[in-house]
Amino acid sequence: MININKIKIENSQERISIIVSPKNNWILLLWGLTWLNVWVFSFIFGTIRFFFHHKEAIVHLMEIIWLIIWLIGGFAMTLYGLWMFFRQEKFIADKHTVSFEKTLFGIGKKQQLESSEIRNIRLNSNIWINSNVADLGKWGVKFDYKLKTFSLTLGLDKANAQNLITIMNDFFKSNQQ
Repeated sequence: MININKIKIENSQERISIIVSPKNNWILLLWGLTWLNVWVFSFIFGTIRFFFHHKEAIVHLMEIIWLIIWLIGGFAMTLYGLWMFFRQEKFIADKHTVSFEKTLFGIGKKQQLESSEIRNIRLNSNIWINSNVADLGKWGVKFDYKLKTFSLTLGLDKANAQNLITIMNDFFKSNQQ
């Protein structure tokens, strides 16, 4: 078993298993928790204001719309925060099949692919992540399966991503022979 940062790799002739856990960024975690506290505070006081201050019907309607949008936004940001810090990506391949999973607490997208159809494993760059500010790597791995492109992970530095690509390419080349 090879451990590279938050990546666990088990590699043998018959099987490769890559399990990626997210790289935690404590600055983003603290910002997210602060935002969530402000969100809860605003939601509680918005709800109290709605029920105990009597106004015209149009004002109540606008407050209802605001509370619904605020609730949906809070749930979306909570799910995003959970995804950032607790997701798990798995790429498990043998000679015939590839199991590709992106899950949060075991719930998520799970796909079975054919090993023979995996092509063009390459470096994936995310130009929207400034790795100097957020302390996140901006590299990952992409591969093609039939007419679709899959992305394995982002948040790696370039050397780790290239190492992962080399391991995956070596596995698939050895199994095609």
